[in-house]
Amino acid sequence: MPHLLNVNSDTMSVPPGGVGANTLIPKGSMLNVKGVFRYSGEEERYLKCGYGLQTVCFKESMRVNFTAVNDKSEYTLAHIKKTGIFPAIIEFVNPRPDDISHFPDDDASLMLIMAQGPLELKSALQTEVYVCWKREPSMKCYSTLVIPLNVAMTLKVQKRLFEDHNFMASYLDRKFSVCEGTGFVETGMYRLDPDLKGISHLKSHTLYFYDQKNQKIKALREKVRYKGSMLT
Repeated sequence: MPHLLNVNSDTMSVPPGGVGANTLIPKGSMLNVKGVFRYSGEEERYLKCGYGLQTVCFKESMRVNFTAVNDKSEYTLAHIKKTGIFPAIIEFVNPRPDDISHFPDDDASLMLIMAQGPLELKSALQTEVYVCWKREPSMKCYSTLVIPLNVAMTLKVQKRLFEDHNFMASYLDRKFSVCEGTGFVETGMYRLDPDLKGISHLKSHTLYFYDQKNQKIKALREKVRYKGSMLT
């Protein structure tokens, strides 16, 4: 669905359900597409558009003379979600390997391939998640787990007991002091299970980077503290 429409001939809008006034849209006007919907009790769909400060609608059975305008503007996903322009064809602007947050190489490579082409954005949703740090002994570093709330409700865990508060504080400082900052969970590129039934395994951009020389998406950053020692 295009974002902008140019009106090539005078067109009369139709209020949904016949409630409201018709609006004449003059030739040469520009419409801002807001989405497609069905009015209660009607089978036919309506195209909803912004016309200046007004909202106007057109039945899908109407014959209109509109032209889609090639929109070169850049938007954030938050803006698209707010305006509710669905479905929409989008392309990410110059995605880089460093933008990808998946921890497994295969998942990261697939996500980068997907991000480099056009995508159809059908809807947007908001969900609560738990963000957890996970130790990766084989790499002497850490990964991150993003757990949707509905998964967390059924996921069984066991709370670790410590002798006292001081011992717990010392343990967390030795084992997880480098685990801070989760902004990459909000800004990084990765896929969530559309049914929110899976756990996403991510890498922090403060701990990993893209190794351009060896063409690897994951590589250990220098001087990451692990098990109380410094790695160089």
